[in-house]
Amino acid sequence: MTPPRARKAASDALPQLEAALPDHPSVCAAVAAVAAEADVSEAALLKAWKRAGGGAGPRHGNHLLTSDQDDALLAVVQAFSINNFALSGMQIAEVVHRRWGVAVSLRWVRKWVDSHRQRLGWRACKALEDKRAGAQVIEDVQGFRGQL
Repeated sequence: MTPPRARKAASDALPQLEAALPDHPSVCAAVAAVAAEADVSEAALLKAWKRAGGGAGPRHGNHLLTSDQDDALLAVVQAFSINNFALSGMQIAEVVHRRWGVAVSLRWVRKWVDSHRQRLGWRACKALEDKRAGAQVIEDVQGFRGQL
């Protein structure tokens, strides 16, 4: 672990590293050159550059949605669940595609649901059926309301 002084100096050398990257054939060569100038270890400078998001390629597949879009999708799924209409994986994928134009796979949907497991619950959605004496219950309620 590098001492705090070295970490600060490494983060201070990041603008120099960004400026030096186009002039060097590789990231390692640029890090070596800037580390020698800034009197910082190459490992500390490289670590600071990676922490700052340097060299990050395209985002991982799990991050197809922004945090605002992710929150909106979570709210939609929760709203359907509260109203006793659970969305299937295919329906969630269709919502994402229609709303934000991002094509997601069923595997992505499963992983998304798993990552939000604490805010989403598995519960069976059951509606009242006629064979469960639903009509009789309604008649009884209407009769009780009439008596009031």
